[in-house]
Amino acid sequence: MAKQFGIITTTTGISGIVVNSLTRNRTAEIAEARNEKGQVTDLKAYSTGETISVTGLLDAEAITIEPGSKLTLGEKDYIIESVDQNETNTGYAEVTLSARTADSAEIDPYAAETV
Repeated sequence: MAKQFGIITTTTGISGIVVNSLTRNRTAEIAEARNEKGQVTDLKAYSTGETISVTGLLDAEAITIEPGSKLTLGEKDYIIESVDQNETNTGYAEVTLSARTADSAEIDPYAAETV
């Protein structure tokens, strides 16, 4: 198998950011059963999830990605949990976003209430 170089995930769902790094973290939620001494006797995974963290340079006038919105990378949908913008007087404006999905969850983006 060939070694992979660079960012191999399709990042076309991320607009306004030049993606420099993408980190995936896969997790399982696990229930524990314990005996009378408090020792774990059984572990049962009941859900799996994935969190991604994307870091890149701002390539627009302002961030257009909002927390609570849906992000599609490849064919997988995520919900954006946070968007951070870092600005310094010695570098480019940098954006970091975190998004997650779980199992076969249907992603329902946040919609602000209108008054």
